[in-house]
Amino acid sequence: MRKTLLVIVLLLFGVLSACGFLASESLSTTELTTTTYEVTTTYQVTTTTTTTTNVITTTTTLPSTSTTNPPTTTTGVPVIMTLEANIEGATINVNKEGPYHAGDFITLVAEEVLDNTFLHWFDLDQESIVGTQSTISLSLTRNTRLQAVYVLSTEARLSIYTNSPEASEVINQSGDYDIGSNITIIAETIDNQRFLHWYDALSDTIVSTDNPYSFTVDSSLYLVAVYERLQPPTVTYATGFEDSVKSSYDSGQIIADDEPWLLNEALVGSLENDQKIDSKSVRIGNGYIQTEFAMTGMASLSFMYGRYLGDTASVITAEVSIDKTNWITIGELLADAMQNFTFVFEASWFDAQGFNSDVGLYLRITSPTTQRVNIDNVEFERHFYETTTLPVIFMDVSELAFPDNSERVEISFTANHKEFFSYGETWEASYCLAEDNELGSMACSVYGSVDTSDPGTYEVTYYVIDIDGNYASEKITYVVLKDASLLDVDYIGYYDG
Repeated sequence: MRKTLLVIVLLLFGVLSACGFLASESLSTTELTTTTYEVTTTYQVTTTTTTTTNVITTTTTLPSTSTTNPPTTTTGVPVIMTLEANIEGATINVNKEGPYHAGDFITLVAEEVLDNTFLHWFDLDQESIVGTQSTISLSLTRNTRLQAVYVLSTEARLSIYTNSPEASEVINQSGDYDIGSNITIIAETIDNQRFLHWYDALSDTIVSTDNPYSFTVDSSLYLVAVYERLQPPTVTYATGFEDSVKSSYDSGQIIADDEPWLLNEALVGSLENDQKIDSKSVRIGNGYIQTEFAMTGMASLSFMYGRYLGDTASVITAEVSIDKTNWITIGELLADAMQNFTFVFEASWFDAQGFNSDVGLYLRITSPTTQRVNIDNVEFERHFYETTTLPVIFMDVSELAFPDNSERVEISFTANHKEFFSYGETWEASYCLAEDNELGSMACSVYGSVDTSDPGTYEVTYYVIDIDGNYASEKITYVVLKDASLLDVDYIGYYDG
């Protein structure tokens, strides 16, 4: 892996703003359609042993008079931007001459370099990737340091992240690998956590649940090893049978707190001799009660039990099963005065049974004699896992570049504007209506475009910069369909309805 850092510094006059950096990634088919600036100066990245600051002089062609304002504003706060590259011989083009001020909108282009492939733009201050295309447009509001990152054309970079602070070994597998090579990556085992999947942050997809995960390297990847963390046990089901009714011993089902139970030679009792916590409990004769629902991730179960007053004490059994056929005894209990029984499902218990801790378990309580018993207040406590927040790898560039923070301007579109196009059809930007609450109508600028020769989705942003330097913006997702007959489907109405 190459470690050399070669630096170019672009001094753009100024002091640090308290605001954040706003960036917008530009797709290869996208250009800032209202920009009329001409790039006339190329800045060459040079090798230095120490980082130096160079004053860059540029010449520009000023924008012509137009009803569409160029996407730049001046708020009076000057800013400095530092540009770096991680290889020798990199060239970065800037489309507008400084000095720059907070709110100015500029475009950077990282040019192709022989035997290298552009990878991404990296914000060294925010420690986030702000774009994976070589052309990036950004709105400046603070001093900013950007690095243009390249990899050898024969290699691809595997960048591994994780949402678990304890998973250090998986991150260490990041690196540059030869294209075409076969590699295996492993997410290590961590106490009280479990590996869930590998997530591709760039395509926003889950690529595999395998661990270890083997694949052939064909392009650079930004993978996240996603873990779930074990949470404290929580009661997820409890019933005192207060909402249940069954007056006979005949076999049949009841619903107790929204879940089904099978009662065989058992009923729901409320007599004086029925021992109970509230007004009801289950009374079992020579039979059993059984859950008809399985509980996964069981941490413990508990219930109250005692003899039916008027009968003698007798032994009952508590059992669990994964299939309601083969039962495992977890308790043999003498039912007399009302008391509590609790069974904790330790990891060693699951191991001894050969079960995964996530297996679903049914409960059955049996009274094998004619001496009646009462059961009440059944509770199931479960373990569960929760996925913690994923790391921020890519800044949400389009929303950051056009933050929609204007309180003066509202943007709307005509009711018949098209969002679906057929393959090869001519795309034109939608008619955008921008209304300033004091100044009246304004012309919208457009960022993005649609390539109808390539089916898929495209995001285009319509925006206006008000006289206070704030943005009003709306993003539209356009869809290009390969089959023109699909245009007849009312997709918006279908999903709305």
